[in-house]
This record gives sequence, structure tokens and C-alpha cells, in this order.
Amino acid sequence: MVEDEPALREVTVKTLEQAGYRVLAACNGSEAIALASAHARIDLLVTDVVMPQVGGTVLAQTLTQARPELAVLFMSGYTDSEGIHQGVREGGVDLLHKPFSPAVLAERVRQAIDRRRG
Repeated sequence: MVEDEPALREVTVKTLEQAGYRVLAACNGSEAIALASAHARIDLLVTDVVMPQVGGTVLAQTLTQARPELAVLFMSGYTDSEGIHQGVREGGVDLLHKPFSPAVLAERVRQAIDRRRG
């Protein structure tokens, strides 16, 4: 789970853990890449689209090159910016608009994992 806003990262991690998921949390794309390299199995990348340093689309491309089976769920507070979401749409992955409820987050995470497992 990658989110540069500390409060949102914390509540998202808590929500996912309460839903039964084991969560690795990073504050930016660079930290997420390092964290992923230290863990053999990761089922889903949940990441903000817009972040400093390494953005969500670059992060997803980097991690899915090394792990083609990795599911991706993007989060974004930007709803109308074509440029921001272009890489997301081209990648054919899911986009969850902020703000979202804990129930919607848990549902979308489950859907992303299930869809990837086929």
C-alpha cells in the first residue's frame, strides 16, 4: 500500500488489516520498490497515482515487470485530469476514487485480487 499522505496511509492500512489482509506500507514509490524487493510474495499493489519522486503509474510498471502476476489498484483524488490518469487507463487496471469508504476499499481490493487469480 503506497500513499504519500500519512493520515490516509494509516487509515487505509488499518482498514485492510481489519479486513484480514497483511499489509506492507510505503510512503512513496522508491520506498515501495525497496520494500517489494525484500518480500517474495505480494498479491496486490494499492497505490496513489500522484506522488513525489516515483509516481504510481511508474511504480506499477516497475513492479509488474518483475512480477507479472501482481494485481494493481490505483487510488486518486483527481477525478477530471486526463493527463494524470492516462497511464492508468492504458494499463487496464482499476482506479479507486478518493475519498472512499472502508467497505468500498475492502470490496475493490478483493475484486482486484480475485480478478488477477482468474
